[in-house]
Amino acid sequence: MVELSVIIVSYNTKTDLQNCLKSIFRLTKDVNFEVIVVDNASKDGSPDMVKRQFPKVELIRSEENIGFGKANNLGAETARGEFLLF
Repeated sequence: MVELSVIIVSYNTKTDLQNCLKSIFRLTKDVNFEVIVVDNASKDGSPDMVKRQFPKVELIRSEENIGFGKANNLGAETARGEFLLF
């Protein structure tokens, strides 16, 4: 059972997103978790970086920038965790 779903909304933040994901996977211990990245139509290669470097991450690609709130809701719909972390 997934205890925690970490939902990250991204828009053209490739380096920050990469650092964030590295930190999550390096430091999160003793909890069964999943990470969901909702990409708001980034043009900086963020989605490809996620797919290539973090294959365990659930990537949702939006065709347009739907905003922070809607993107979080989209991630929450996919989440399987008992708790959500935005």
